[in-house]
Amino acid sequence: SPSHGPLKRMDGKLSVITGGTNGIGLELAQTLAAQGSNLALIVRNASRAEQVVRELKAINPKIEIAVLVANQDDLAAVAKLDIQKGSKLFAHGIDLLVLNAGGFPENSATFASSGYEESITSMHFAHVLVTKMCWNLLNQDARVVISSSIAHDACPSIETVFDGIADGSDVLPINKNGYARYSRAKFARQLGRVADKDSRHIKVASFHPGAVATNIWCSPSTPRLLAMLVNGLCALLMRTPAKGAATLIDASLGAQPMQGQ
Repeated sequence: SPSHGPLKRMDGKLSVITGGTNGIGLELAQTLAAQGSNLALIVRNASRAEQVVRELKAINPKIEIAVLVANQDDLAAVAKLDIQKGSKLFAHGIDLLVLNAGGFPENSATFASSGYEESITSMHFAHVLVTKMCWNLLNQDARVVISSSIAHDACPSIETVFDGIADGSDVLPINKNGYARYSRAKFARQLGRVADKDSRHIKVASFHPGAVATNIWCSPSTPRLLAMLVNGLCALLMRTPAKGAATLIDASLGAQPMQGQ
């Protein structure tokens, strides 16, 4: 069963989540709703978000929920999110920012409308942009939690992080391997250094959820029968979203103050 420590109440507070409509992000959103937090969901699929809002309201009818729609593959769309004016919920600042949206790339490199490789665009650049838009709204003792991965071991240097991000050529090794591209698309350490210099005592944490049976393993282009097979195998061999979200929930809502970054 999922294991995390005691959770703090979030009544009247605001949590902003990317990737909060599926998988471990949805598990967190449900827990936040139960703990009384208002929510701002940054999503790519508006119809899916409507369904999730109904589910969250069923958990706690008293909370308020804002939905901001932008495909994170599209940096221009993310930049147009008017976060400060997008909802009255932001008037009292942000207490929790969770950067969770992501997907596992296929082996053949694909490029976003920005011209950069898709996975580093959606999981790194877009999240940096969201963080910049939210940073001045973070309240005292706010937390920023980033869904990361042990896959970062596949990306040993800063040179490989940015190697070939705007080059359509397949001669670069980073473009040939989906795991390698995924491994460089996460960030947390530099944000922790920025937070250390901030008087608001903002804490930054990243975590590895383990191999979790969610829809991350299949892209929209995966044939339906193959996706059913992959998802079935994942359900047998991997941990459930509830177990995968346990560390995320603890980092976001743990009653004990986080130490360090």
